[in-house]
Amino acid sequence: MYQHRFILFIDILGFRSVISDTNHNSALAENLYKVLNSMKSDNIGLESFGSLNKEVIEASGDDFEEIAQTMAMANSAFRVDYPLNVTHFSDSLVISCDAANENTCFIIFDFIARLNYRLWQEYKILMRGGITVGKLIHEENGPLFGPAMVRAYDIESKIANFPRVLIDKAIVPPMKKSENYQRMQVLFDNAEDGYLEISLATSLSFLLQSIHSGHELMYNKYLLTMKEAAADLESIKASIVSNDEKSNNVKTKYEWLIEKFSKEYSQIASKISG
Repeated sequence: MYQHRFILFIDILGFRSVISDTNHNSALAENLYKVLNSMKSDNIGLESFGSLNKEVIEASGDDFEEIAQTMAMANSAFRVDYPLNVTHFSDSLVISCDAANENTCFIIFDFIARLNYRLWQEYKILMRGGITVGKLIHEENGPLFGPAMVRAYDIESKIANFPRVLIDKAIVPPMKKSENYQRMQVLFDNAEDGYLEISLATSLSFLLQSIHSGHELMYNKYLLTMKEAAADLESIKASIVSNDEKSNNVKTKYEWLIEKFSKEYSQIASKISG
């Protein structure tokens, strides 16, 4: 009965606070709807061909509606070749696909980078997640269960600890042999005990060096976010005035990510200057 599937489990950190703010801010609610709507399986496929950024498209002189229609047609074909299932509930997201379909697995990695960027850019919130491969039943608007679901949840909730998506060490060796991995290697960082991790810092490095930054306007947006991220994180950390154990734990997580940004930005800066 079980299928052998690749599964991503994500917990959106700080989601409760954003929801509280939407109670008095209709524009924020509308923007949040757009981000959450992008997590549907149809829209993940659509964005894999490139984000429909109206500002970028109009700046280039192209017709936004015409491009949107063309990409929607391409997405229909995408859904056949790269099928994936999505379940979204409250602040949690599950995406899975046939583990044998390597290209779809790496499309999900690509989506993680873009979701990391959008959640930070628009709401200054982070996410934590776990990825594994194993036995799973996952139907959209239907059952979701299996040992792989338990493992992905445990990686997110018990092992990841910091704002990062942690990739199960059991799937890292075969993953590193893939041509897709070589092409997207900047997205991944080695973590402890043989795991791989994706953070907001590595996501921005990837986006800066990938097809998504092909337009100068988007490249500059990614670069500005990268430049300002450490200061923004320091500001958020400084706003946590309590010194109880829970607050200090949160501060430690921000410090971890600030250090990641220091490393990633120095590498990006050296490439720009070089």
